[in-house]
Amino acid sequence: MLAIDNLVVSYGKIDALHDMSISLEPGALTTLIGANGAGKTTLLKTISGLMKPKSGTITYEGTSLIGLEPHEIIALGIAHCPEGRRVLARQTVYENMKMGAYVRNDDEVGEDIEYFFKKFPQLEGRRHHLSGFLSGGEQQMLAICRALMSRPKILLLDEPSMGLSPVLVKEVFKIIKDIHDEGVTILLVEQNAKMALSIADKGYVLEVGRIIAEDTAANLMNSKSIQDSYLGG
Repeated sequence: MLAIDNLVVSYGKIDALHDMSISLEPGALTTLIGANGAGKTTLLKTISGLMKPKSGTITYEGTSLIGLEPHEIIALGIAHCPEGRRVLARQTVYENMKMGAYVRNDDEVGEDIEYFFKKFPQLEGRRHHLSGFLSGGEQQMLAICRALMSRPKILLLDEPSMGLSPVLVKEVFKIIKDIHDEGVTILLVEQNAKMALSIADKGYVLEVGRIIAEDTAANLMNSKSIQDSYLGG
């Protein structure tokens, strides 16, 4: 569904990603794990058009994404839920969700908003509240809903558990699993490797801009080297 081949992305003269190649299968939940600074966020920004690669290819259902603008990539069916949530703090919960559908021109946007309010009752009770006053967990739910409002075929999730309590982390991961179960293809970037691998189909391990391991999530979870390096032994 999405194929990335020999991707090189640089910050000035420094390469952040080195000849990276990964693929996403339709309907699969793929996770990318690695330490801070490994290049995980850089990859998602490049897929969604926020950064331009130095070389390599990104192909989505046969269409090259290289050179496309972010709004064009969203319109094709790829939504990005960024690190740090990035809700529109001075807009209400309802307005944030409506903004998620800005590339759509159908008449079902209102129905989708109400669907997500029923699915996330915490947000329904705050639909007219400014998003900047929500809790961290509520903002993360809103950020995910806003991304889903574009009706994506692929959802890019960047560190959805960051800054959340253990209870909220479990809740957010249940939401991600539910989205996966509904058939959305997901690329999950996450420092909580154990939680990510527990719900993923496949995983890649990224270290200093290079893929050093690729396997099923179950095999990575059972790998002693991965356990020692990323899962706490």
